[in-house]
Parts: sequence; C-alpha cells; structure tokens
Amino acid sequence: MNHNNHQKISQLISKANELVSSIDNFSRTIPEGEIYHLSNRLQHSARTVPDKLNSSLNARGKTEQIRMAIKIFEALSDCRDYLHLVEKLRFGKTDDLIQKVDDISNLLYHDYPNLVLAS
Repeated sequence: MNHNNHQKISQLISKANELVSSIDNFSRTIPEGEIYHLSNRLQHSARTVPDKLNSSLNARGKTEQIRMAIKIFEALSDCRDYLHLVEKLRFGKTDDLIQKVDDISNLLYHDYPNLVLAS
C-alpha cells in the first residue's frame, strides 16, 4: 500500500473515531430508560465502523474485503436510521451527526475500492 493510500485510510479511520466520540457524547443526552435502547444501539453501530475499517486492512482476499465494506456500510446506515429516529422522538437534533455519517459514507464509497481492494 502506497503512502497516499495509507494516509487516506488513516483519515477515514480518524473520521470514524471522531464519529464514535461525537455519538458517545450525544448519547448521554438521550433519556435513560427509553424503551428502544437507542443510545446503546447507536453507540454499537458507530463503534462498528472503525473496528471494521481496521479489520478490512487485515482482510485476506478481495471477497473478505468486500464483505467488510458491506458491514461498514450497514453500520453507517444503522447509525443514520437511529439518528433519524432519535430526532423523530424529539430526543435531540442530529443534523451534525448525520452529516458526519454521510461524509464517512461518501469517503468510503469513493475511496475504499481504490484504497483497500488495490492493496
């Protein structure tokens, strides 16, 4: 993997970790005991993103790398869905967090095939 690709992957992982931190902070504002356990679900889906990104770097073969990419997109989609639900339930404004999720999704969509699958 060349230096430029390594930098892009590091940037993607950094953004994913920033999302986890932001969601952890936001989750503290969700009322305790809410029946959907959104806080836990949201935190879990957010934490999955950097974990799977790191795993994808060590994945063997294109099939496993593609499988990891799908899991990352699923986790990001779950984050987005939970954030929309949080807003519909009026637990808080989620526009900034949704934008972070979309930014990571866009980076992943445009860069992942060139970064990981080419290695």
